[in-house]
Amino acid sequence: MTATKTISGQTVSDNANPAAIRLTVVFNNVPYKPGLTTGWGFSCVVQGFAKTVLFDTGASGEVLLSNINSLGLVPNDIDVVVLSHAHGDHTGALESFLEQYPDVAVYFPKSFPAMFKNTIIRYGAKAVTTDEPQSLFTGVHTTGELGWGIKEQSLILDTPRGLVLITGCAHPHVEQIAAAAKDYLH
Repeated sequence: MTATKTISGQTVSDNANPAAIRLTVVFNNVPYKPGLTTGWGFSCVVQGFAKTVLFDTGASGEVLLSNINSLGLVPNDIDVVVLSHAHGDHTGALESFLEQYPDVAVYFPKSFPAMFKNTIIRYGAKAVTTDEPQSLFTGVHTTGELGWGIKEQSLILDTPRGLVLITGCAHPHVEQIAAAAKDYLH
């Protein structure tokens, strides 16, 4: 039996349909659409799999939530938050998001300070540390912690058209991230 979920009025199966996979940048320092607020940092929403993912949160909760709503996305539809690395421009809006939408699982590298896990739990969300590559759910994986110094995880989307990598700052370098994703899935 295939699990399904309704996204923007469309039913999406557990097996990713390339036409239904959507990446929406919701926080960035480059304006690409009138009406959106910019800020230093990054965040995107991944739709089209069994669960909707918020990858990173950007620096400001006000900007994140305003942009999500301006883009017609429904924050309550987000099931999973994946944090790439412990820099404020990628995690700063986490508390603001969890204050309003705590019914999520938050995946973050094991190297994050203990306060992150405590904060996530305090808001009632599920805190999940990662250190090795792993499947989060069908078609969506983490590279696990990569790099030295600044440890970072990236998201791997296994689509019918090939692998898609989503990185935060790519501190471990894109070549290492791509090699880790390829080694893990092929």
